[in-house]
Amino acid sequence: HEAMAKLRFQSADSNADGDPDSTLRYHDGEAESLEEDSNFDGRSDRFTHYQQGQVASVESDRDFDGRLDLRAQFSAAGEKLREEHGRLRWRLAKIHDTALDALDGK
Repeated sequence: HEAMAKLRFQSADSNADGDPDSTLRYHDGEAESLEEDSNFDGRSDRFTHYQQGQVASVESDRDFDGRLDLRAQFSAAGEKLREEHGRLRWRLAKIHDTALDALDGK
């Protein structure tokens, strides 16, 4: 359990192209957020945020245009509380340029 408490992030390369497709970040040993590149273009397009080990919210760029277009919030029991559709304000950046560099202090 001590090793898990020190783990800051874990990346995976599911299509074996040498670039991370997902990055799971931890805080005090618990999952904090997950960034995923579901179409393997080098940009994160799905973001899952956790609170106390449970999914708290999910944001997604379903049409892969670099803008979030879905946001859903969940209760601690996993019930969907709210869902927004349409173009949301945030623009997305490449997963390896943001998540990993930020965690490495760059």
